[in-house]
Amino acid sequence: KKLALANMFGGLTGLVINIPLFYIWGEDAIVAVLIINAIVLFFIAKYNVSKLNITNCSVNWKQVFRRGSLMLKMGFLIGLTGLMDYLVIYIIKVGIQKYGSLEEVGLYTAGYAIITQYVSLIFGAIATDYYPRLSAASKDKDEYSGVINKQFEILILVLLPMIMFFIALTTFCKSGFSGLSL
Repeated sequence: KKLALANMFGGLTGLVINIPLFYIWGEDAIVAVLIINAIVLFFIAKYNVSKLNITNCSVNWKQVFRRGSLMLKMGFLIGLTGLMDYLVIYIIKVGIQKYGSLEEVGLYTAGYAIITQYVSLIFGAIATDYYPRLSAASKDKDEYSGVINKQFEILILVLLPMIMFFIALTTFCKSGFSGLSL
């Protein structure tokens, strides 16, 4: 609940600050907005962390390397996955430009950005609720499976309308594209 409230407060604060800046300066406000949003989010995070009761513990270098190596391996794999994602997107854009036009590359990029933002928003909201429930149910196999299935159902119910919308939009717009068949 506290994490959701902090995210909501950060978003609303950013909105209240960003709208006047963009209204006054237009595109010239982009850099200022990015800096101000980062500062606001920093202070919101700092305030929330200060309310936590964190105890210090001593860790020796052997423990740091033992535990840190697992994080490094996982981080390397996550980074490699992200790199492969960008490589595939680049190859798709090159293919679209080769067989279509630069306008179609822009349309693909815009569509991809919309879908990515929508899915990221959904995953972020679900993860805020999902991880604590999953952690609490980790000892009971049946409850663990139930939590996973419930979150999967919610994910499908939330993502399915957007997927259907884009399929319908693609079918509707198919005749409008000259060189590339969607």
